[in-house]
Amino acid sequence: MCYAPLVSWNILYYEDETEHESVVEEIENFSEKARAKILRFIDLMEEKGPTKLRGEYTAHIQDDTWELRIDSGSDRFRVLYFAVKGRTVIMLRAFLKKTKKTPPREITTAKRRHDDWLART
Repeated sequence: MCYAPLVSWNILYYEDETEHESVVEEIENFSEKARAKILRFIDLMEEKGPTKLRGEYTAHIQDDTWELRIDSGSDRFRVLYFAVKGRTVIMLRAFLKKTKKTPPREITTAKRRHDDWLART
């Protein structure tokens, strides 16, 4: 008998007021190889939860915003997210990281989306 793995966390992608899924679009713009690896890590977060991925795969950014770290060859991809009640993770922003530190504009975009999501839920 085959059992499906128990999914312990819900993963949601930020949608603006017009239901446009910005994060999904951002991920779709990456190469097929990068996209597959990013989605594999998001699936792992869904299965295990964000606290089980600590260490080299996640890092605290500020307040309740965290980043999921995905390296593919020499490229470094990041997905900024936060967790809410009900074992739910909200993906806020996906981007190719080109600098040593997370660019402030990426953090600002994630913060704006975070605040917008909270205001509308």
